[in-house]
Amino acid sequence: MSKSIVAVLLAALALTACDKPNYPEPLHDWAVLVSWDEAGGQFLIKGRPSEVVQAWDFTRNPADVDLANATSRFVAGQGLLVSGVAPDPSVRIPLNLRGSDASLVVVRLTRVKATGDWDGALYYATARHGESPKFMNFPVHADTPPPIGAPVVLIYDMDELSVGGDDWMKSTIERIRLDLDIEAGGEVIIHQVALVREPM
Repeated sequence: MSKSIVAVLLAALALTACDKPNYPEPLHDWAVLVSWDEAGGQFLIKGRPSEVVQAWDFTRNPADVDLANATSRFVAGQGLLVSGVAPDPSVRIPLNLRGSDASLVVVRLTRVKATGDWDGALYYATARHGESPKFMNFPVHADTPPPIGAPVVLIYDMDELSVGGDDWMKSTIERIRLDLDIEAGGEVIIHQVALVREPM
């Protein structure tokens, strides 16, 4: 190949690189910033205790939840073991808070048994609308489903909905619904759920 052709190719590559859009980095990578402190029994943000607005520790007691297409039993010291008995099992938790008071929903769970694909979507209801595909979110890094047998922390940034714009931040939230496996037969232990105020 001649030097002139090589020079033309290199110039074309340089122009192509310059033409690529410069996508901004996300403001926060919550999957990195949020963690679970086993010793302290609390969620941390940037290594510091999070400002929890409302929380449920299922390792201590079976809190008031509503199940759809699923059964559950309390496992002392572990949490709420939810077993899917039909497709699209889910867990609903009643609330009464302003979305702007807690823009992060944090869920710690262990996927015990999988029989199909993982869903992981989070829906919510307000006085203006029920649970709807028009108002929902997926956890940060939703393309990576929870592994089997290892506890994970799922972070839902409700200030950045997958669908619904700023509806969460402008509404009073009456309940949330966490979808688990897509098919029946899966088992998940839910350890803790917390609604957390985003640090300033």
